[in-house]
Amino acid sequence: MPLLEWPTPTPTAITWLLAAILLVMFAVALWEIYRRRTERAARIRAEWRVVDEIARDKGLSSEQRDLLDSIVQRHSAEAPLRAFTVRQHFEDCVEREMTAIQGKADEGEFERVGQVLRDVRLHLGLDFIPFGQRINSTRELNSGQVIWMARAGGASSEWLRASVVEVDEAVFRVVPPDDSTAATRRAFAAGDTIQCRMWRDEDARYAFNATLARVETHPPGWVLRHATQVNRTQSRAHYRVQHDQSCTVGILEGPVDGDTARVKERRAITKMRGRITSLSAGGVAILTYQAVPRQVLLRISVDLPGYEVFETEARIISSSALSAGRWLIRASFVNIEEDKRDSIAHYVLDRQQPLTRIGHKVE
Repeated sequence: MPLLEWPTPTPTAITWLLAAILLVMFAVALWEIYRRRTERAARIRAEWRVVDEIARDKGLSSEQRDLLDSIVQRHSAEAPLRAFTVRQHFEDCVEREMTAIQGKADEGEFERVGQVLRDVRLHLGLDFIPFGQRINSTRELNSGQVIWMARAGGASSEWLRASVVEVDEAVFRVVPPDDSTAATRRAFAAGDTIQCRMWRDEDARYAFNATLARVETHPPGWVLRHATQVNRTQSRAHYRVQHDQSCTVGILEGPVDGDTARVKERRAITKMRGRITSLSAGGVAILTYQAVPRQVLLRISVDLPGYEVFETEARIISSSALSAGRWLIRASFVNIEEDKRDSIAHYVLDRQQPLTRIGHKVE
């Protein structure tokens, strides 16, 4: 006979044991829920403190801050900091808010909020789009962008040329060429669905539909609702990747006759600091804090990981004013040596491969 013999458990004891185990598991689950909620609340409070610092640093007015706070509370309560710092997240919040206001059929409030939010975007520096990167809505258009317009369902011969002159978060305004006729200016009517096509320098072709809000006569122009579905067609000769690098930019006198054969013999008139934001074998985008005349040439220092630093010359394609006194310069390489172009092409290829493997779309 064994010295120790475990008692045979009764059904009641088993029931109480299972109940105790379930109770402990339930208590642990409650504690985990409480812990996660506490951590999430602490993180959100910390993000709002950072948001307060950003708002003061960027000089947001009380009206701008109140409006943005209310929008973030409604559409990004779990991640307030992202709405203040990430362009696409800010865009998502704005789109939801403007859609909600538009549903109330209050045109005055719709356009007032759109103008305030445009000032907010500029103050926060969220109007900057790195060179070569796509746009996701017409809210990211720049003044001067040329657009071809036609009434949806119309004949291809009806396409008219216009230029963007003003953009806020509610609408964007385009005007016809100065020599357009009165008949051309009356080609569209409020409520029409307008087909639009455009080409963004060093980016791609885009097509989208926008609703015409109203026709203006003094001065002539059209005011359109924003489109958030923009179809992009890749059209660049060289693939481009983001490249964040501080660089020296030399300013060279541009040749009067356009001949750049001896550009490397030219001395820099002056130099300034800039920041490369994207790069391809065909050109570069540079962020500067001063305007640069279009007729000059640039001498840019390029520092690629794994390669020796080198200089190359470039011709300015476009120069766009951004917020906070910044300028985005798009430039195309001229007379670049093949070994330097190959170095850039290999670097771009190396950057593309891991992005492709993880499923990112390379623009």
